[in-house]
Amino acid sequence: MKQLNKLTKRLLIVSLAFFSFGFVHAQIQVSGKLTDSKGEALVAASVAEVGTNNGTFTEYDGTWTLTVKSPESVLEFSYVGLKTQTQKVGTKRVFNVALQADAIVIAPVVKIGYASAKPEDVTGGIVQLKGEEVAKAPVLGVDQALQGKAAGVQVRSNSGTPGGGMDIVVRGRGTTGDARPLYVVDGVPVGLEWKGDPNNIESISILKDASSCAIYGARGANGVVLITTKGGNEVTAQEEFLNVSFDGYRGVQQRWKKFDVMSGDEYAEYYGLENTDGVNTDWQDEVFQNAPIQKYKITLDGGSPKSSWSASGGYTNQDGIIKSTAYEKYDFGYKGMYQVNKKIDVGFSTGFSITTQDKVYEGDIENSIIGNALIAAPMSPIYDSAGNYSPMENVQIAKNPLAMIEYGNYSTPNLSEEGYGLGTNIWASYDIVKNLEFRSIYNYGKWGKKESFYIPEYFIAANQNNGIPVLNYVVREGNNWGTTNTLLYTYDIKDKYDSTRVKHAIKVLAGHEALYEFQETYRNEVENVPNDPNMRYVIAGVSGTKGVWAETYDAPNEHSMISYIGRLEYGLSDKYNVNATLRRDGSSRFGSDYKYGNFPSVGVAWKVNKESFFYNNKVLTDSLGITMFKIRGGWGKIGNENVGNYMYTGTIIGDTEAGYSFGGTPVSGTVPEKVSNENIHWEEATSWNVGTDINVFKNKIMFNYDYFIKTNYDNLISIDVPAISQAKTRPTVNAGIIRNAGHEVSLLYRNQFKTDSMKHAIKYDVSVNFTKINNEVVDMQGGELKGGMPFGDARLPTFVCNTTEGYPIAAFFGYKADGIYQSWEEVNEGSQPTARPGDYKIVDINGDGVIDGNDITMIGSPHPDFTYGVNANVGYAGFDFGFSFQGVQGNEIFNATKYYLDGGGSGNSNLSTRRLDIWSEDNAGSENPTSGDWYTGTGVGANLFPHSGYIEDGSYLRLKNITLGYTLPERITDKIKINRLRLYVQSQNLLTFTKYSGFDPEIGTNTTLNWRGPEFGIDRGVYPQARTYVFGVNIEF
Repeated sequence: MKQLNKLTKRLLIVSLAFFSFGFVHAQIQVSGKLTDSKGEALVAASVAEVGTNNGTFTEYDGTWTLTVKSPESVLEFSYVGLKTQTQKVGTKRVFNVALQADAIVIAPVVKIGYASAKPEDVTGGIVQLKGEEVAKAPVLGVDQALQGKAAGVQVRSNSGTPGGGMDIVVRGRGTTGDARPLYVVDGVPVGLEWKGDPNNIESISILKDASSCAIYGARGANGVVLITTKGGNEVTAQEEFLNVSFDGYRGVQQRWKKFDVMSGDEYAEYYGLENTDGVNTDWQDEVFQNAPIQKYKITLDGGSPKSSWSASGGYTNQDGIIKSTAYEKYDFGYKGMYQVNKKIDVGFSTGFSITTQDKVYEGDIENSIIGNALIAAPMSPIYDSAGNYSPMENVQIAKNPLAMIEYGNYSTPNLSEEGYGLGTNIWASYDIVKNLEFRSIYNYGKWGKKESFYIPEYFIAANQNNGIPVLNYVVREGNNWGTTNTLLYTYDIKDKYDSTRVKHAIKVLAGHEALYEFQETYRNEVENVPNDPNMRYVIAGVSGTKGVWAETYDAPNEHSMISYIGRLEYGLSDKYNVNATLRRDGSSRFGSDYKYGNFPSVGVAWKVNKESFFYNNKVLTDSLGITMFKIRGGWGKIGNENVGNYMYTGTIIGDTEAGYSFGGTPVSGTVPEKVSNENIHWEEATSWNVGTDINVFKNKIMFNYDYFIKTNYDNLISIDVPAISQAKTRPTVNAGIIRNAGHEVSLLYRNQFKTDSMKHAIKYDVSVNFTKINNEVVDMQGGELKGGMPFGDARLPTFVCNTTEGYPIAAFFGYKADGIYQSWEEVNEGSQPTARPGDYKIVDINGDGVIDGNDITMIGSPHPDFTYGVNANVGYAGFDFGFSFQGVQGNEIFNATKYYLDGGGSGNSNLSTRRLDIWSEDNAGSENPTSGDWYTGTGVGANLFPHSGYIEDGSYLRLKNITLGYTLPERITDKIKINRLRLYVQSQNLLTFTKYSGFDPEIGTNTTLNWRGPEFGIDRGVYPQARTYVFGVNIEF
């Protein structure tokens, strides 16, 4: 009977094999595991059947399974930054493949500060971007390239001028001071700004929560951006090699929007003038220009079995869309490492750059070139009959914008900046014993910047002239050094029942860090300097009286820190992870009793997909293909010491008003400039974070979610003091609590598509990120911090931004306007006895029948309700197409330009065409008020300013970048003896969807005017973003 059963089974097998021969021949199941050169599993690596739409991604342990057509099928194994391999199936069914690093390595790990971790072991709120994700746009810096790329990271331009600064905020603004994150490049903290080339970036990790940032202690409260540059990171070559590449583009920039202001004829009719000469000057067209942009870079990558290095040189030149603005940069860099032996590695990197930037004043309408291009009289010509610049004959406040470009203005000059920067790092690592590594980094930097302006002697009008030619410059120079020393101990304890599994994974990091920064400043100003550019030197002039100084030297400015670092990482059964850190920082910026602070954190993670109840569920693992399901959380305390030096000290100054009589002779005295406060200390922040990471359908879909609460304590602010102190400047104290709570969502989908009729597969990916943050000032000790004069002058010295309890930081406060009065009946029913039809209708907030200061309320917030980004890439047969959208929703802008263009300027300044549609008895129903009194501060509306008539919706959706490229096939590049040739066309800021009426809805922080408190979102005629078109080429030899 047993023999019969065996025979039956054999016949059944043969029968099945016979009837399904074709199926079996066409469908072969293969499997395997992908690792890197060190044997580490590659998560989400690609395994594809060449020439088909068939493929999969590796799971958390690097394993994969795929069904292919036949033994003739070819498998392609790929991972970002590693060399792609192909293997024919043949008779083989298991493929365990180790992918080797390419000349440029991107390790399958996440940078976490002083170390790295596998993505599945990360416990904190960290987002990592690949270098190619930030190198696509034609921008000058990494900060610009981050727009719309990461959840929880808001990036806004402070100015569209070439080389202009960016406002970067991670998880909401928690300080009334500088909220920019700390940049750490190749393990070295470099401060709050890094103008490195995006093309040099290998990867970026953004640490967002306190459990991640606490390892950087007193400098981590605003987030940390970890940047790893290309080249010299790992020795992987099997033989010597040298690759040469060239990247370059050239294009043009142009303005994307124009204000609709009155023409010469409209202007004349509105003011009752005669345009006898028929002049119709479009000052916006005269000031703006189509501007060229170009960038070129040559990179050499080389290596051997014992070394790896990269060297590059680049040139960037960008003219601005406003005449006379420009940016030029030369940069050079080298980075390399050498394996001395199996235990010792050494490395060296250096970078040097030279920059020149020409920029115009942007602080307010009346003194900026942009502002005067709007308010200058269109019936005034550019030049008079003698060929000299023409004055604005009918306008009291406006100036000739082109003359402002050529000559400038002493109090609000156009600046030229020349700078250089040198940075050098030396590092070594030593494997003392097995699993114990010592690493040491020493860095040194030197930099300098010269700001200068020259104003010649000229006369155009009473409000536009200069009687004495003057040369002014300020030179700032500095240097810094730092050292970081760490010990990393790694120990794995195997499972006693399964030696292939790790039961306990332990990593211990201990370290020490120190830094020193030094800065000195020289100032000089001389008069009667010749107009000849070749003679504009200090020795060519004489000391004069026009400026505050003739020649002065500021006292040196020094800053130092010393730190101790510790971290423990523990993993149990590859299911549960704990990450605990402790850092102790000492800073010279605080008094003797408050120099040191401790910053702890803890993060935990649970890999749910590693539990037996999960991986034994076929619906979850097979049908849904879930390769990662992790729940994580963390808490930490971090600090902010970016508050300036010597804030705790008191100072005194000479003052003529404090003089006294000494022996009958008047003698000048001194008074306190600032009251000392040695009790000030770190701004501190605590943060709670919970999140989840889920990968489904074999890593085709990756989902991340975070919820966080970040509370900033002890904000450093200036307060009023009793008059008896006689202090000229308000002292600084720790006061104020600001809370940010929010949600972050990121979603990535990637796949490929192919039909039998298609020769090549279409590979594509789409990613979306979304952030919603609620910002609130929880406590200001009963006080408030005002800031942001709307117009940058004293004509209406009212602060529109207010940081006060229960509201967002720097919220807009003023009167609430509810349209305009359309009839006398409405006026009589209102609370404004002096109003008339056509005036703004101000809301009686407290209902007492009187409009006064008690009716001032919050009228807007510069903080968005949410931000989002959409990024997509498609590749087919050598073609690549990609785009990136960035969106901001729900924020308001205080449009100060509207003040002037709707009648607030004096002396017949030009106006918006809205003023051609003002309310009148014959034009009832118009929402444009009749009287300019509501703007000038001299009539019935003088005491009812500011109001919400200037508040506009600042929401926008912008196509930040769109690219179409083509890579020539190898059959062509082989003939011309190059490895790769890609051509592309690209546009930045091609489309902007917004209801905002100003030049640009992207309004950051004003860096020209410094008021008492913080301000954001006030538009005084901001330099707009340019629309850019470029053609570029990437060549590899």
